[in-house]
Amino acid sequence: MNDMKLFKPGQIGAVSIRNRTVMTAMGNGLAAADATVSDDSIEFYAARARGGVGLIITEYCQVDSETGVSSPRQIALNNLRHLAGIEKLATAVHQHEAKFFVQLHHPGRQTRSGLQPAGEIIAPSPIPCPIINEVPREMTLEEIGAMIKKFVTSAVLAKTAGADGVEVHAAHGYLLNQFLSPASNKRTDAYGGSLENRAKIVEQIVGGIRQYCGPKFGISVRISGEEYIEGGLQLEETVQLAQRFEKAGADAINVSNATFAYKEKFMEPYFFEEGWKKYLAKTIKEAVNIPVIAVNTVKHPAFAESLLQEGVSDFVGLARALVADPDWVNKTKQNQSDDIIPCIGCMYCLNEYTGGRRVKCAVNPRVGREKQFADLTKKRTAVAADDRANAPKAVIIGAGPAGLTAAKLMVHEGYDVTILEKNRELGGALKAATISEEKYLIDEYKEVLIRQAKNAGVKIEMGIDATPEVVKSYKPDRVLIACGGAPIAPQSFIESPHPNIKVWDEIIENCEDINKQKIVIIGGGLTGLELGDELTQDGKDNHITIVEMLASLGGTVSPMISGVIAGRIKDRGSDILLNHRVVSFDEKGVNVVNNEDEEIHIDADMVIIAMGIRPTVDPSAYEAEGIETVYTIGDARRGGTIATATRDAYESVWRINQE
Repeated sequence: MNDMKLFKPGQIGAVSIRNRTVMTAMGNGLAAADATVSDDSIEFYAARARGGVGLIITEYCQVDSETGVSSPRQIALNNLRHLAGIEKLATAVHQHEAKFFVQLHHPGRQTRSGLQPAGEIIAPSPIPCPIINEVPREMTLEEIGAMIKKFVTSAVLAKTAGADGVEVHAAHGYLLNQFLSPASNKRTDAYGGSLENRAKIVEQIVGGIRQYCGPKFGISVRISGEEYIEGGLQLEETVQLAQRFEKAGADAINVSNATFAYKEKFMEPYFFEEGWKKYLAKTIKEAVNIPVIAVNTVKHPAFAESLLQEGVSDFVGLARALVADPDWVNKTKQNQSDDIIPCIGCMYCLNEYTGGRRVKCAVNPRVGREKQFADLTKKRTAVAADDRANAPKAVIIGAGPAGLTAAKLMVHEGYDVTILEKNRELGGALKAATISEEKYLIDEYKEVLIRQAKNAGVKIEMGIDATPEVVKSYKPDRVLIACGGAPIAPQSFIESPHPNIKVWDEIIENCEDINKQKIVIIGGGLTGLELGDELTQDGKDNHITIVEMLASLGGTVSPMISGVIAGRIKDRGSDILLNHRVVSFDEKGVNVVNNEDEEIHIDADMVIIAMGIRPTVDPSAYEAEGIETVYTIGDARRGGTIATATRDAYESVWRINQE
């Protein structure tokens, strides 16, 4: 029996919760086009409830569909037509013994007028969001009163649909946060000026919900403990706000932080440490008499437990950790935390969602497709040794993320699976992806993939050159080519007059030995940026120039990540040239031109080519050996990312499942 405090029952008002884990709100883009709950949305939340979470809080939910739309595929709950979907969602969550809250939300100025049927955005004051840069219209007193009623009405609808409670979203720079903050609220009436006045709208919403939904209905208020902006909310004031909301009738305070101006501080990439902001929740918890929920960039169960033991919070908030592995809670409870697929902090989920697409996860391709891939994730016993002779055989070439993921899934499909790996180390491109010590989560992810494949019964043979003839000797029924690719390195570059041209994979493990050099890195994707970051670390005296032919850095990586890394490189005195391409080399350096065909020469002791990955294996060579069912996945198919590798694995095995 697991005796962690994480699994002790908890209480939010009259709502009893089976453990101390909360799935906090996170946009997912799974709603139907009319803002109702879709079947995919239900499956998404049900999977996390099934995975053991104590309390599920929905994504932010529109209380007003005229001026309150944050994203194209966002659920709403402001009229009767939205009820049926929320009711189905509540039922699905309750079937797995989790409790269910709906988060109530209005974006205020932190959205775009083009998304609003009303054609405008509104706010407490006509001050634009520094990221959106649209001037909102100032709300009238009559509109403020109407907005309070909309929040209360949505809460009543949530209760009617079977929700156990609601969360009032007053954090992250959205409308209610805009009222609370002196930086965005410059009103001179009853809703502006003093803290008492700025808090009034939230207090009246909480009071109204309590009045119309009764004493047993749960009410959480989410706040940003710090805004990190000039003239914005600071912890001293948010402590007072939390106390006021408790007095108004809130049952819990959910502590987060920041606004869109510093989005990376509440949707943290991999370089933020677990618990870096725990002081916010701990300070607020010490000042109130109701439970505190808090997100703290939690990745590991042991750290989640430490937050409870240290009195940081009463409940641990989890979001992306549950996107990466919906069974995070159950695995922890069953002492199988080493089987948890970790969130690697790559921000792929955010990139997809903010791009107007459905949420996806680099390490969990099932996200948003739980129903489609359900059969692939059922626990099945590995093929017994006595049955191997009769089981269909699958050979997988390569033990990178695509190959290891596919291998485990093929075992679930009843195959006798063998991985043939050319190298003496498993993990493929995941090793190169951990050039920075900050990316330790990718190394953890690699170890989980290897462990899962071995535990599933996959045979792994290393040091094998899987030529078509070798593969044919295994008499496979299915072959999946997942051997990765090779760095793109134009021959004209390699054969140029410059005496010291390297391809990134030649030096990636030896960055610590390179010092006092002028280095040109060709390519401003993630590999080039991370090399630049490593080569300009403290203690080094290198000068880097990154040359990128496009107008932006990072390729498909999140701007949150590429922007931070680029900022570090520039702060250390190195250079980044966008919209420049290499035209020639000489013995002393590189010649590049910009979009206006202006040519400059860059002196370089070393040139590093970091231009991506290309496939190197021809599947037809295997087919020519009479192997009929060949699938190519990951970088062996086309240069990509962890996300494309794992998605290829799932989709290929799913197609095999459908045959």
